[in-house]
Amino acid sequence: MGQQKLSIILVVVVAVTLFFFLQTTNSVPEKEQGIEAQLAATLSKIAGVGQVEVYLHAETIQNERSILSSYFEDSSNNPSYTGVLIVSEGADSMEIKRQLTDTVSRVLQLPAHRIVILPMEKGGSQ
Repeated sequence: MGQQKLSIILVVVVAVTLFFFLQTTNSVPEKEQGIEAQLAATLSKIAGVGQVEVYLHAETIQNERSILSSYFEDSSNNPSYTGVLIVSEGADSMEIKRQLTDTVSRVLQLPAHRIVILPMEKGGSQ
């Protein structure tokens, strides 16, 4: 009887751990994509900027943590971004580049040297 209880408890612990692992690994990219899309939509409303695509580079922490410890951490904190790539139709203009750099620097609290602004290929994204 004791072996059966131990087996059931072990199965439940493995299932719960697997569930939490799947929840945490799937939610981060979706959140990043949402932030990228929201930032791109907002930046494209600035006069002269035109169509915009945004890529955020998030900091990845390469330390050993258990799955359960990452679950119990405060997940309400925003991820820490270490760089941004912005491709914009209006980035040919130095004034637009400056406006984009200033805006993104303030919104994401990143230094300007971590923000790359490039002009979009004529004809937009494919």
